[in-house]
Amino acid sequence: PPKPAFDAKPHIAAIEEPLLTSIDNVARQADKLLPTLSRRCPHEIRLVNERLAEIEALRTAAESLDKSLSTLQEDLEAKLIAAGSSGPDAHIISFRWAHEQFKDTPRHFGAQSLTRLCEKARTEHEFLRDNIAKWTIDSKGELKSKDTAFKQQADSNHFFVKAEADRRDSITNQLRGQ
Repeated sequence: PPKPAFDAKPHIAAIEEPLLTSIDNVARQADKLLPTLSRRCPHEIRLVNERLAEIEALRTAAESLDKSLSTLQEDLEAKLIAAGSSGPDAHIISFRWAHEQFKDTPRHFGAQSLTRLCEKARTEHEFLRDNIAKWTIDSKGELKSKDTAFKQQADSNHFFVKAEADRRDSITNQLRGQ
């Protein structure tokens, strides 16, 4: 009798389900934090430190997700071979699923974008924290400082963070494979 076809579905689900949960968690964190990063940080050390903690939490989650996505095809291929699939079949199945169905490349780019954004945001907020006496925020939410070099650096840091944070929908759509 002919050998029954290898069923990859349960092995794919075992990889896909926890990844989708992780992606959803990272996207929710980004949806919450990125609009905040688009605005200037209030001039209060506690709030600067709270933002730094949120930035680090998102960076860690995005970096972890990025690592998982970067080995996705290889991980599935190894699971399929361990479950009895032939090497060539496992390669084809894992390649098609990872790239065509799961769309791991745009998801990977989204996770990398968030990691880079968090690194820029950490630089911005550490700079503000370390120079807390040099700046204030006016009633319009603008950063004010008598130190011109400090203000230029603070404005530059914020410009790059805001530019990335304002891409929130694009980044989270990438994460969600859309």
